[in-house]
Amino acid sequence: MNLYAVVFTALTTGGRYKEILRLRWEDVDFNRGLITFWHTKNGRVRSVPMPEITKKVLIEHKRNGPCLFPSAVNESQSTLWRAWDNARKRARLSDFRFHDLRHTFASYLAYSGASLFDIGELLGHRKMESTLIYTHLIEGHTRNVVERMVGTIFPNE
Repeated sequence: MNLYAVVFTALTTGGRYKEILRLRWEDVDFNRGLITFWHTKNGRVRSVPMPEITKKVLIEHKRNGPCLFPSAVNESQSTLWRAWDNARKRARLSDFRFHDLRHTFASYLAYSGASLFDIGELLGHRKMESTLIYTHLIEGHTRNVVERMVGTIFPNE
């Protein structure tokens, strides 16, 4: 099990645990730079841009067979959990769940200036209420947006 590739893919796509583990190579479009999650929690197919660095990690990880992470699928996921638990212990992260990688992805988006709409779209949220938990993270961004608007509308003030 290549835990690094699994975690990196989760951190750079916002995929849920089962979405990541169900990925097949045919779901990864290296030419267009997209990863498509066909089996999502809400049933809505979602394609997420694949950053170049994720592309590189996946190419280096590439194994034979249809699944990106075959040992996690074929060995009833116990291999992944063992690796995950060992990594958490080594990092002294006692209260860190796999799902926290998804929240980290969304937080990084917010810190990078993404709108709530962008975050919700990338996470596949059906309702904006699900995305609103990240509102406090975009406060600095919205402040900059207002400052840019004021500078544009009132340049001499």
